[in-house]
Amino acid sequence: MLQKMKFPKGLRISNGYLQLCIMHKGQLYIKNFGKPDKLSIEVATIHLAEKRKEILMGTFNISKPLPRKKLRETGEIYFEWWSKELDPNGRQKHGDVSIKAAHYVYNKWLLPYFGEMWHDGIKPKDVQAWRDEYTQTNKGTSANRVQVILSSIFNKIERLVKTERIDPFRLPIENPTKYIEKAKTENRSSG
Repeated sequence: MLQKMKFPKGLRISNGYLQLCIMHKGQLYIKNFGKPDKLSIEVATIHLAEKRKEILMGTFNISKPLPRKKLRETGEIYFEWWSKELDPNGRQKHGDVSIKAAHYVYNKWLLPYFGEMWHDGIKPKDVQAWRDEYTQTNKGTSANRVQVILSSIFNKIERLVKTERIDPFRLPIENPTKYIEKAKTENRSSG
């Protein structure tokens, strides 16, 4: 039935999904709106009108730079989402004790060093400098545990942005903790 519907120019059904497709001055813009139903058609029509306005205003496909966030902001976003994760049975995935412990470590060891740095501006050299400073008074294995939290923040935030669960902002090209060498695990003595 929807295949035979007459859509405004720029909207079409492609492989069973409603799609907006515009070509203007050699620039192609495509956006999918899911299975065609009344709501998706209405949203797509509004989006089409916005794109036509951009063409008239001369701003079509000109992207604005994404905003930046400091690590203190992205860390709080991380903990907000992380603490609400559910297991397959619908129960809280992470216990309150784990969440509070991780938040404590974040506040004590990561926030003072990285808090005012831009999330997208933290480089591997910054993480290494933090590790060097941290291991002057703490064990390398302890640094590993703290670094795992920092790494998780970068991974989770990237996933949230890419899945459009939060508004986009600038992200680093890759997780800056990725190439930082960790201390070897020490066996605890039973003595």
